[in-house]
Amino acid sequence: MTSVPPPSYLRVTVTVAAHRLRLTLAGPLDAVNAHRLVDAAREAMRRHGAAVCDVAASEVTAIDDVGAAAVQACRAEAERRGLAFSLSGAPDRLRAMLGTNAKSL
Repeated sequence: MTSVPPPSYLRVTVTVAAHRLRLTLAGPLDAVNAHRLVDAAREAMRRHGAAVCDVAASEVTAIDDVGAAAVQACRAEAERRGLAFSLSGAPDRLRAMLGTNAKSL
């Protein structure tokens, strides 16, 4: 049996339903890939009239300081636009880097 290595890129899937943006992340959220999250979040917030921006991070495979800063940048952009922000399924390391023990922000 051959094991498949995790992807080396961050996949960001944007879904919109009932005035809610959901950005589902899969792969490493790090210095190489963090811009993908920020770019996708800004574009989705610009294009869709949503009240909530939710970042679903349960499939994040690795995280560094730049990745955590990208989540904070998404939160700041959502707040600037008057959207509620939530982070769901965040790995323990990401929650620790953001300074929260909550399951969602």
